[in-house]
Amino acid sequence: MPSLKKNIVYNVLYQILAVIVPFITSPYLARVLGAEQIGVYSFTYSVAFYFMILSMLGISNYGNRTIAQVRTSREHLNQEFSNIYAVQLACSLVMTVSYLIYATVFVNSFQIVAYIQVLHVLSYATDVSWFFYGLEEFRITVARNSFVKLLTLIFIFIFVKSPNDIYLYTFIMAGSTLLGQLITWPFLLKQVNFVRPSLGKIKKHIKPIVLLFFPVLAISIFSFLDKIMLGMYSSLKETAFYENSDKIISIPKALIQAFGAVMLPRTVHLLSIGEEQKSLEYVDKTMWVVLVITMGCAFGLAGVSATFAPVYWGEEFRASSQIIAGMTPALVFSAFGNVIRTQFLIPRSFDKEYTVSLLYGAIVNILINILLIPKIGAMGAVIGTIVAELVLCCYQTWIARSYLHIREYLINSGILFLIGSVMYMVLILISSILPTSLLTLIIEIIVGAFIYIGLLILYIFSSKNSLIIGLRTNFLERTHLFKRK
Repeated sequence: MPSLKKNIVYNVLYQILAVIVPFITSPYLARVLGAEQIGVYSFTYSVAFYFMILSMLGISNYGNRTIAQVRTSREHLNQEFSNIYAVQLACSLVMTVSYLIYATVFVNSFQIVAYIQVLHVLSYATDVSWFFYGLEEFRITVARNSFVKLLTLIFIFIFVKSPNDIYLYTFIMAGSTLLGQLITWPFLLKQVNFVRPSLGKIKKHIKPIVLLFFPVLAISIFSFLDKIMLGMYSSLKETAFYENSDKIISIPKALIQAFGAVMLPRTVHLLSIGEEQKSLEYVDKTMWVVLVITMGCAFGLAGVSATFAPVYWGEEFRASSQIIAGMTPALVFSAFGNVIRTQFLIPRSFDKEYTVSLLYGAIVNILINILLIPKIGAMGAVIGTIVAELVLCCYQTWIARSYLHIREYLINSGILFLIGSVMYMVLILISSILPTSLLTLIIEIIVGAFIYIGLLILYIFSSKNSLIIGLRTNFLERTHLFKRK
């Protein structure tokens, strides 16, 4: 069985790289391209993304789960992969043609940028990451993603020099994505043999693939529809402010999703061999780690946002500080729900309940966006996201209430909330006393980390919570063994 710890390390290392690259490029692009052109890219990519997800439907989760179930049999692996990929390829070709028609007929203002985004749509025809996730072969996808990130970083600094380079920037982003997907194919062909797809078996896959597409569609509403609506009902500058803020919030969110990506196939495998109790123990441990990371990031980002936005992006993006602070509650709700859906709902095929929860959240998000974006711009999208993530988290938690230790999770959340609040208040005090500068930002980060980690350690070593005691004991035993060696 692939090493769970290694897979988590691979994913976390990649997410660190994924954090570093936008951190380097984002302030550069804000100053070189400007808010207007960043808004153009964000708007066109968000539209293209809907054609991209229609190319994949629900294959990312369904394919991952199916491959995890049959990975011990090469014959079944070949057949199931070929059947599922046949669906993906057919959908991708239809969506690529459809997107080109859309860009030709409906786009006027930034048509060239829209045309270049077709490379993003086309890349989904060759995306077989779900196959490697099902095998728990994360090393391949992490190496691929890391290479693409570094290549993108280099090309941006070499070629993107002014607002007129928006076309080059779009080509770099879309072209590198397509190249990254193609890189994995030599590794794929060593792991699986294509066989003739069976029409009967393809039909068997269609229903669950379509059913799992609705969650993908609903999630996309949280991530991309708000940017499209901002571009339509507000302005491209508001879209740019929201886009940059979302990039920062997405950093801790990506770390949390890395845990989910690793734990989903492992949970499926444990359930397939009857290890129900062990899978539930993993949920408890993962929830604690995720809450620690999320609460720290949420209160930390909220506390430094007033200093961070103007220092990082320049005065033109000062408005992003309020958006970052406003989006942090959604980060907590999203992380809590992510653990429940990736380690409980999806592995146990609670597809209907999962889909319904996401549809509720999506409907709430759309309604609030329609009401508030025309009036208050990006902050309307922020409010819509917060309420939608809360609805989603509550519904999914309610579904799992009889199986998981929800009360314990909420108690831990409350304690971490108090710890985070102390850090937040200190950071707000610092920002009100010191001038807006890079030095102030560095001081805030160091002081905030010291307070949060210090109070967290104090809680861990004084807690009577059985889960915390178990984690503490395990840590001390490992430390003792390490010292003896």
